[in-house]
Amino acid sequence: MRQHLNDMVISNLKSGPTYIVWDAGLPTFGIRVGRRAKTFVLKQQNRYYVLGRYPIVGLKQARDEAKRRIALKYFPQQSVNASDAVRLYLEDQNLRASSQALYRRTLENHFPKKQLAAITIHDLTTALKRLPTSHANLAHSVFKAFLNWSLQRGHIERNPLAGLKKHKTQTRDRVLSDDELQIIYFASPPLVKLLIHTGQRRGETAAIQPAWISPDSITFPKEITKNKQQHTIPTTPAIRALLMHVPFILAHWSDFKRNLDEITGPMAHWTLHDLRRTFATNLARLKVQPHVAERILNHKTGELTPMARIYNRHKYFEEMHQALLAHDAWLATLMQAP
Repeated sequence: MRQHLNDMVISNLKSGPTYIVWDAGLPTFGIRVGRRAKTFVLKQQNRYYVLGRYPIVGLKQARDEAKRRIALKYFPQQSVNASDAVRLYLEDQNLRASSQALYRRTLENHFPKKQLAAITIHDLTTALKRLPTSHANLAHSVFKAFLNWSLQRGHIERNPLAGLKKHKTQTRDRVLSDDELQIIYFASPPLVKLLIHTGQRRGETAAIQPAWISPDSITFPKEITKNKQQHTIPTTPAIRALLMHVPFILAHWSDFKRNLDEITGPMAHWTLHDLRRTFATNLARLKVQPHVAERILNHKTGELTPMARIYNRHKYFEEMHQALLAHDAWLATLMQAP
């Protein structure tokens, strides 16, 4: 899109998915419009150089700077500050709300604060070493995606993380004992009790909306599930009672878990995801067939072969319902134990 840029034209540009309007009088100069900001850019040799955000930087000031750089062939990589690039990156991404929050938190809190082109592998590894291994691997992925975007936009000449591998992590196998599960259950708010009763992922459970709930089931839309497939599970009387607390009030999961640890008292380290593993283990104790358990957990894997998954469209709704009822009965007995 090309127009004669002036303040009225710029003010009328609609925000939304990122697009660029080029100046008819200076073809390589334009303004990039995103969901939250309008930024002046200069394009040279398939690279974009940020000149400033409108209206903090005015049109005349940005156009004069573009002309100066073109005349002097002055296109410095170090012209972009990491914090500015992070804001542009987040505006440019079409992410789920939870992912957007994760990327923002990781980049704003842990990515080095300096000129983007001046950041070295040492700066990045130092930032990653400050984090626990599991968090460091997640931050590594976020950093790498951001730096790849910066490379494509011409803000850097190479991705310093390109050759750095993640740390190897040991797969967790923690299953809570009956006594531990009992302690946690009595200390838990409805959201955590729903994780215990259903074995669903914590982020998907916390996001449940009233519209997803029918009289006999919960349906998670594909936009929110990990495997991008719509997922429906039956509900039981106990689960329906917990669903009356939707929408759940939740700040950060780390604060949520810390408060829960203070209530439960001394206990071997456990995570909220361990509740999902414990749920699956207890279904096996109750002789629930593996393929039924996998359906409840919304796993792609299971007893069914790839060919069987194509042709076997039976949803196992009644089998899942019976499994969840059996699990509820077992939990009720456990909670009544001394």
